[in-house]
Parts: sequence; structure tokens; C-alpha cells
Amino acid sequence: MMRNSYKPKDYFVWQIQNSQERSEKAKNYLKRADISEQARQNRSDLFADYDIDIAINLYNIGTPVDQVVKYIISGLQKKVDVFNYASSTGLSFDQKCIITSMDRFELFPLLVLGDAPKELCARFIDFSLQNDMSVEYDQEGDDADYAPEPIRISPLMNEFAKYFSYDVPASNVAPQCYMETFEAPIYECFSRHESHQQETLVDYVTNWAKAGQKDEKYYNKNEHKNPNNKYFKGYWSFMGAAVAKILNIDDAPLKEHPDYPYELVHFKG
Repeated sequence: MMRNSYKPKDYFVWQIQNSQERSEKAKNYLKRADISEQARQNRSDLFADYDIDIAINLYNIGTPVDQVVKYIISGLQKKVDVFNYASSTGLSFDQKCIITSMDRFELFPLLVLGDAPKELCARFIDFSLQNDMSVEYDQEGDDADYAPEPIRISPLMNEFAKYFSYDVPASNVAPQCYMETFEAPIYECFSRHESHQQETLVDYVTNWAKAGQKDEKYYNKNEHKNPNNKYFKGYWSFMGAAVAKILNIDDAPLKEHPDYPYELVHFKG
């Protein structure tokens, strides 16, 4: 049964096939011995992205969740491999694949929803706190160059770290969420009394589209209507879903919401 109601099944099946073809090409390219460090790093990063893209599109078309999760974990492991490789190269900071605040916002929820091994989760935190591999806050125009000493993660990301059993030093935690549109509203699930958690969660997911319109480079509610976009994957609120799982919030009111990945929240690896 389809989970994504915005597009027909064939639309997502084409994306899956396209990603699989590109993934195979990337795999073959990486076997070459004559490619540069940067080319190897960048192609490896695409290799990881293809698995995550496939996972989301498999979820879209109703594939059993355990098969979806296999691709999620594979993509996340490949991401860590990219960071490991980047940190071992002689590439300059602006040439490396580093982990940004937007990466954390997109990838940390997948670690939770995929029941990723704690060791894998810990590596994402390690790189997030490593000055030569992370930026504290990134936005368009910053050129990803904000890397103070020490690197801090937002308080929302610190809640994820706690869930991963990772003790982040207080000096590495920022006093407030950086992304007011996407992080601050859902962080209230942690900062307010638990009696407000379900209300906060439902409000966050319900207003996910409206919030996104304030930052269209990341999210555009009408993107499924764009005839030129071959790669629309949905408006899934993976962050809201991950917070619901971390805090065990009753998400029954969201079970049929078109932007809430209910089955991923309740997946047990």
C-alpha cells in the first residue's frame, strides 16, 4: 500500500531505479586507482546519498519497513565512511565533506528511526564535535566556515546524543537552537512538561508545511506540483517522528497524517 499520496507509484519507482543505476556507476568509479582524493570523497558521498534516497522512496511505495531500514543503515554507514576518509586526507577544510547543522537535522532522525547501532550514532557525534570536520552553524552564504573552538551542537541535537548514550560536554552544547523554524518548535517537547508533548508534536507536524515556506531552499510545500522536479520524495517530518520515538509520545493522532512516517516510528530492529 502506498504511503506517499502526493505522487503515483511509477514516479517513485523510477527514482529507485535511477538511484540504483547511479549507485552502481559510483561503485565502479570508486574501484579506479587513478582518481583524486577529492573525487573519491565526493563520489563516495553520492554513493551514500543514493542508499538514503532509495530508502525514502521504498518507504513511499509501501515496501516493508525492515527493507527500508536496511537501506537507511547502509547509507548512514557509508556517510560515516565518507567522514572517516575525508578526515584522513590532505584536503583543506573547504574541500572536505564535513558534517553541518543541516546534516545533523536530516541524519540524526534517521539514526533514531532506523534503530542504528550506538557505535554508528557515536561516530556522527564524534565528527560533529571535531573542529576540522564540522561547522557549528551553517546557512547559505556562510561558506561553511563557522568552526569555533570548541564546536557546539544545538540543545536539540544534544537530546539525540543522550538517546545515543553519548555524554556531550556542556561546553559543546549551544545555549539555544540555531534553526528557529525547524529545531526550536520541536525542542519544546524536551523543554516543556510532558503533558504538553503530544500537543507540541502534533502542532509541529501539522505546521511542517507552513514552517518550511519560510526557508524554501530546504522545503517547499508545493514542490510536488512542480512538473520539472523528477526527484520529489515527500514532505516527511522525520524530525518530528524521531522525537516521538525518543520520548515515547503517543502519536496516534498523527497515524494517518500524510507527512508523518508512523510506521518508521514504531519499527523495532
